[in-house]
Amino acid sequence: MFHDNKVFFSLKREKNRPTCRMESDDKHYNALIDWIGKAYRNTPMNLAFPAGYNLEQGWLKGKETTAALALVFFLKINEERFIEVAKSLADYLVSRQVPVGWYFPSDKKPPVNPSIYTTAVIIDALLKAYSKFNDEAYIESAINAGNWLISIQASDGTWRRFSPHGRPQSFHAIAASKLAKLYEVTLETGFKLGAIKYMEWLKSMYEPRIPWIYHMERKEGISTKTRDMALTLLGMVEIAEQLSLHDIMARASDFAEKILEVYREKSFLYPAYSIEWKPEVKSYADILGYAYMARTFLNLDKLKQCVAFGGIARSMIQYIKKTHVIEGKEDFVGALKLSQPIHKGEKPLTFSSDATIVFADLLYDAKTDLLPKWDRNPEKK
Repeated sequence: MFHDNKVFFSLKREKNRPTCRMESDDKHYNALIDWIGKAYRNTPMNLAFPAGYNLEQGWLKGKETTAALALVFFLKINEERFIEVAKSLADYLVSRQVPVGWYFPSDKKPPVNPSIYTTAVIIDALLKAYSKFNDEAYIESAINAGNWLISIQASDGTWRRFSPHGRPQSFHAIAASKLAKLYEVTLETGFKLGAIKYMEWLKSMYEPRIPWIYHMERKEGISTKTRDMALTLLGMVEIAEQLSLHDIMARASDFAEKILEVYREKSFLYPAYSIEWKPEVKSYADILGYAYMARTFLNLDKLKQCVAFGGIARSMIQYIKKTHVIEGKEDFVGALKLSQPIHKGEKPLTFSSDATIVFADLLYDAKTDLLPKWDRNPEKK
């Protein structure tokens, strides 16, 4: 039975030290947890997670990426009621792998193209499942997936095959970071070399004058989605920390400072931006993009101990909370909208499982990670 669970605890603040801490909000966290449990119970055979809830269609089909995100979150919070669920999700993900290494999506029928992003997210989930359950099937599946990723890398380290429109993508930095994690676990140098090769290409895509990272957009000539910008930056931060790539961290910090500048100008993130940082004005805000961006700045604050990075994470979290419906009996209550109407825009139709899980994970970490490193000890009574 899924039920409310208070996970936040009080933390002392060092005297006269500035802090980025926000007050914990159990109501939002518990509503997120309850909805995630409801989503799991409404999945056929309780194997994967639905992509979300649609006001017209009801519960949406399951997605492997969503199952992977849920698995990582359940293992992080490490509550007994979720451990068996996490194990079943790990088993399910392994069952979706094809012999060459990628994972077949349950909501598609052959023929289907593999997804670089989905494979990377599942690798991360299975590595965490292996650490928890010590099941060799999980590490073997993750290694198989990693080998597949390496096998289809172009000579410059990018993934052009199976990429949107056949062009290299900067947000595949997420895939490179998961290869680096595979290296940490297995010590197989091929994974490290594959990750570094991709990051060398990504460095060449960085334009310091703007600053900007080319190839963040999914199709030439269109604007870059905020969520893809966040995934690019998140991958850079992760791999820079994992492999001590100081030049990558420097570029990530500069790019993050530009995003901070753009955000402060309007106190808002538009769903997409052009290379000149011209916003693509829509009638909605991209809540999933907000959640991933807040996660990225939370990670940066944790690594850099920067009040400004922690501040923008807090500001974005507060904005997301304002869009979060936590009262009522409808099936969508507790989930995050995929998009939030602005300027009297259209009503949202879809509530996103990915956004809900990412935000729950974010609130769980924010209880400590928005404090300076030296100020994170439970208050002694």
